Amino acid sequence: MRDASRRLTPIPAPAPTVSGALERVVDAAQHVIVDQLDLIRLEMGLLVRHLLQGGALLMLGSLFLVVAWGALNLAAYVLLGDFWGLSVSARLGIIGGFNGAIGTVLLIAAFSQSGELTHGSS
Repeated sequence: MRDASRRLTPIPAPAPTVSGALERVVDAAQHVIVDQLDLIRLEMGLLVRHLLQGGALLMLGSLFLVVAWGALNLAAYVLLGDFWGLSVSARLGIIGGFNGAIGTVLLIAAFSQSGELTHGSS
């Protein structure tokens, strides 16, 4: 009980110094920078993974689209010969002209879109 009667007096904390405060500020700033770099690294990893998945799906979809387009051209070739009795060169000319017209329209649309992106929309 003798200890309970004694009063504990708090020991005053040493007065903060300017150099100590600056050290704490620099240490905190370094931690913030390291944390930001870690966050950027994680976000870049997620972005790369997302882009790779999207690119793989885009390539697979494009492959199926090319196969379907080839099958449609082949069907048109057969139908032009069976129903209209056109010669081989006439069938190829019609199918080539049709594909060329579609390609031209798509290229014109792409170039006009590209011009809007580079020069701004007016």
